[in-house]
Amino acid sequence: MREQKLHYKMYKAGKTWVFAGITTLTLMTISGVNVHADEVTSTPNQETSTLNQNDSTVNQEAVTLNQTKDAPSNNATQTSVTPKAEETPAKTQPTKTADQLAPTAADSQVQTTPVQEQPKPTQVYEKGYWYLRDSQGKNLTGFQDIADQNKRVYYNDQGQMQYGQQYIAKHWYLFDKSSGAMKTGFQWIADQKKTVYYNEDGQMQYGFQMINDKRYFFNRSSGARTQDGQRNIDGKWYLFDNNGVIQTGFQAIKDQNKTVYYNALGEMQYGFQTINNNQYFFNRSSGAKSVGQQYIDGKWYLFDNTGVMQKGFQYIKDQNKTVYYNEKGQMQYGQQYINGYWYLFDKATGKVKTGFQRIAEQNKTVYYNPSNGHMMYGQQYIDGHWYLFDKSSGAMQTGFKDLTPYGQSKTVYYNQDGHMLYGQQNINGKWYLFNKNTGAMQTGFQNLTPYGQNKVVYYNENGQMQYGFQVINGKQMYFDKVSGAQAFGQKNINGKWYLFNNEGVMQTGFQWISNQNKQVYYNEKGQMQYGQQYINGYWYLFDKSSGAMKNGVQNLAAYGQNKIVYYNAQGQMQYGLVDVNGRKLYFTPGSGAFDRQKVYDQNGNYSELLSKVVKWYDAHMGKVTYSMAGSRFGADGTADCSGSLAKALVLAGTSYVSDRDITRYLDTETLHDYLLKNGFKLVGHADKMNDFRPGDIVIWGKKGHSKNSFGHTGIISFADGVLNDTMLLSTNYASNGISNDNYMKVWNKHNQMYTYIYRLG
Repeated sequence: MREQKLHYKMYKAGKTWVFAGITTLTLMTISGVNVHADEVTSTPNQETSTLNQNDSTVNQEAVTLNQTKDAPSNNATQTSVTPKAEETPAKTQPTKTADQLAPTAADSQVQTTPVQEQPKPTQVYEKGYWYLRDSQGKNLTGFQDIADQNKRVYYNDQGQMQYGQQYIAKHWYLFDKSSGAMKTGFQWIADQKKTVYYNEDGQMQYGFQMINDKRYFFNRSSGARTQDGQRNIDGKWYLFDNNGVIQTGFQAIKDQNKTVYYNALGEMQYGFQTINNNQYFFNRSSGAKSVGQQYIDGKWYLFDNTGVMQKGFQYIKDQNKTVYYNEKGQMQYGQQYINGYWYLFDKATGKVKTGFQRIAEQNKTVYYNPSNGHMMYGQQYIDGHWYLFDKSSGAMQTGFKDLTPYGQSKTVYYNQDGHMLYGQQNINGKWYLFNKNTGAMQTGFQNLTPYGQNKVVYYNENGQMQYGFQVINGKQMYFDKVSGAQAFGQKNINGKWYLFNNEGVMQTGFQWISNQNKQVYYNEKGQMQYGQQYINGYWYLFDKSSGAMKNGVQNLAAYGQNKIVYYNAQGQMQYGLVDVNGRKLYFTPGSGAFDRQKVYDQNGNYSELLSKVVKWYDAHMGKVTYSMAGSRFGADGTADCSGSLAKALVLAGTSYVSDRDITRYLDTETLHDYLLKNGFKLVGHADKMNDFRPGDIVIWGKKGHSKNSFGHTGIISFADGVLNDTMLLSTNYASNGISNDNYMKVWNKHNQMYTYIYRLG
């Protein structure tokens, strides 16, 4: 049969709201299937009625309704499917609420020009149920929008408004127990103790859902939101917070004492994973993030405490070894060429090997630098000996070697242990002489006094000592057939000393006077020279009395110049960085004067920090007076020993200490810990110390008993291995300020206090 139904659409005409009726035709079959009027549309009838007419009866309470085209299709009728027990809707009778009460009297009529409008559906409360009836008195069913109450409700086949959970067209819905309004979003079902989610159509959702850019999982049967902890879903582990949000990224599972990783879908990951350009490994069973050393698929790997796989050189502290991991993070063994250097790693432990190593398969002995593991080439100074390693293969060399390919024009000799030899050596029945400093094989005339023999000998071009009669440069000379010694003598003429050989030929230039154990110099006139002399581009110093050439550290105050200089074994004044008895000292180019403001460590590395400390003292010398009661570091023109040192260290770059804390805390007691925390090492302490180096920090007085006048501190400004040459730069009472004094002199004045030496690095 064909049934005509009227729907309504509310719109505004001027200042008046009007309902427009839309007539639809619905084809209904004679069967018992419900067919709803909004399933077929036709051209709407142009019928209008006034908006503000209110009808009231004794048994009916009317409320106007605006049906919209957005209401769900009324084919969402209840089916015969039986819901699960935990999903059974509550069958609570509705109670009247404020927005459902029928009016007790007609509303006041608004005096406006009548506007013709279509009849509107009205809500009717009858026998305990709310109904929605059209103008013909027929109950509407299914989903309906109550516009003026801003809600969507549902009427069953009897036209009765429904409440609580309802199973409609294979979907669960939830309607407010009081107003019947359809609910959406997260909802707590108290009697089933679960949180569920209804989409914008009011339908309960299941499985994985994206809600407000967050991922959730709802039980596929009950719709209950999964939350609080780990869940295995479809064979994958997920982690949910207490709001049910699926977690991603790194997560700590405290009760399992592990950290795991969930991908963007929230799935726990296993094995090797690249995350933010870092490589990680997660246990293939538990998903636990690996840290520390791990043996995986027959390879050793190292992961830091955040789980990042490590590459390159790594120090394994508990095994006291340095190892190397390649780009895949795998520990390496044997010989490896890395960043332009050869390294050797133990075949079993992977530990980097240093020092001398025998490479049997290549029949060579090589040397790896202990500080960085690099294979060494060329000339190397190791444990007090010079060695030569082939510039290509690194193989240790022995025998006579010409060092021209290695940048030095000299021939030297290495014994079977690879040691460069010095002095006189008998090799294959022949005597040779190798320079005691450079190891260079000597030829020609040589004075052996520096080598323990009071004689001058002659070595031919092959370095072999010559004996007997020899014609040298057209002159006949005689050398002892056993010792090779040449005879010569000195003569004083008119107050000038000259030297003649055994043939009476006058000698000029540098000469060794063996019986007086001295080197002297004769000018072009053959006269012995004294004092400072500029010879062949070098400055030399000859004793003002004996004419003996000086070398080593010399104070030129006696020669009219207030400076300390250094002459090498050949007597030549040295400039720049010079090794003096294992101490690296800097002598100013040009003047040769020692510059205490340039401090170098024993490896020849410039120490900016220690240099700045010395500069601070020099800058304040003569500008502060000694006092333990003032600022202690020069702020008020007074300073003491520990305050000065602390201030100089802080300004030089050690860890920051405020001026107030320098005054309050840093003294000869607390300086010990402060120095240790800032890279200094305690290299010695005793009643008397003699192994000083420039830049050493000295603290006098036994720790625990050195406060106030019972201790002293300063920095070593000069040390050449000779204790009596050592100089101490400090702020002290004796000079009433800063002074640079002979260390032994000051130490003796301080009653030879117990001494601590701290050295940077």
